[in-house]
Amino acid sequence: MADARREPLYNIIGPIFAKHEQYTGQEPLDEYLDKVWNSISHLDGSMTALENANAVDFDNVIKCGLLKTKLGGKYIPVPVNDPYTAGNPAINSPATLRTWMRAKYQCENIERNPAISSQVSFQQLATPQEIPPIPKKDDFKIRLARDLAYTGIGTDDATLENFIYKELKKRLGGQTAHDEVEDPEDFEEEYIEEYIEDSEEEEVEEDDEYIDADKF
Repeated sequence: MADARREPLYNIIGPIFAKHEQYTGQEPLDEYLDKVWNSISHLDGSMTALENANAVDFDNVIKCGLLKTKLGGKYIPVPVNDPYTAGNPAINSPATLRTWMRAKYQCENIERNPAISSQVSFQQLATPQEIPPIPKKDDFKIRLARDLAYTGIGTDDATLENFIYKELKKRLGGQTAHDEVEDPEDFEEEYIEEYIEDSEEEEVEEDDEYIDADKF
């Protein structure tokens, strides 16, 4: 009896579904499933009315069965349970069928392709991804050494670092963190030595003045 009640809808759905080629992976599966089901969306009201009048006449199991008729190639036969999902749930609705197909696509088109990482999702593959350059250690130092090779400046590590910090000091207009901080005691000793030297020079100049004055 249930088949007889569904038959009028089947007679409408059959010719519409026939316009869509079997799905074998020729396009993104979500787009395909949406396209196929949207082509009969005008019958949603009739499906719901039939289901409300007679339970299970047009429930998710029936809708899932309709979508299964559009699968082909590696997507058939559809297993009773989803082997890719935890708990192996039954494939008995459009939603569970879609979940299984996504996992099947992942397995067939990505994991078995050595050129593609198994961790890449279908959505990532569908969108062009720009691969950023992988930074390498001392890239800057290598480029700098190559440029300085034409100037005759040494390209050993010590010379390069000294060159870099000198340029930084010029541009920053002062001391950099790389510069060694002078010991206050060293600075004091240097100041005292300079003071003594200046004092001795002044004494010599005064003695010369006295000598010149005695001449007169």
